[in-house]
Amino acid sequence: MKRITLLLIVGLMTTFFIHPSFGQERKVKKVESDGEEPQKKEVVQFSGIIRDATDGQPIPFATVYVDKIFRGTITNIEGFFSMAVAKGDSIVIRSVGYKEERLQIPPSLKGDSYHVMYVLENDTIMLDEVVIYPWSKLHFRQHFINLEIPDDLQQLAEETFAKSSLAEFSEWTDYDGNENFDQFVNNYVGEIYYQGQSAPIQLMNPFAWAQFIKAIKAGKFKRQKKDVIKY
Repeated sequence: MKRITLLLIVGLMTTFFIHPSFGQERKVKKVESDGEEPQKKEVVQFSGIIRDATDGQPIPFATVYVDKIFRGTITNIEGFFSMAVAKGDSIVIRSVGYKEERLQIPPSLKGDSYHVMYVLENDTIMLDEVVIYPWSKLHFRQHFINLEIPDDLQQLAEETFAKSSLAEFSEWTDYDGNENFDQFVNNYVGEIYYQGQSAPIQLMNPFAWAQFIKAIKAGKFKRQKKDVIKY
């Protein structure tokens, strides 16, 4: 029993002292086989102004990003941008209506910042010439008269504009044309009048309550019984 205990103690001590050296040896061999560890890219602050090549005006909302990574920013209203990039990165500059431009951050750049003043050229697309010839009233009248209308469409139009159909539509319509127009104008005037501010709450408006009570007395809120039309 004592011999077994002694062997266990010796085995544990051997593992304790040998295991770190074994791991270190493996690490050394790995470094020797792989060579030198890759160096991390240095980060710099990349900023500048994007302008139009024709008139020199700043280009707002132009996209500036690192190629194949799609990490970047956009220019402000004055065409200025600023973002963090790495030395040697390829930068793409895009804007609607302009040609795409590319540049590279110098790998041997000294310092931690890089500033540019970049211009974009207009991307003009020339379309084929289109000549529009107006129709005279005589030609339009002739083509309109000679217009071929399918029989089913003509029949549908006759049924739609029949007096019986219009009478059914009027029964299901709550307001006539004049009332709908007045409601539309009032809503539009209210939107224009309170544009840029919150409209007042009509709950505390005595005139609104008076109109509401008057409408109740007139029976405008009564549910009207309507016949169900079966087709």
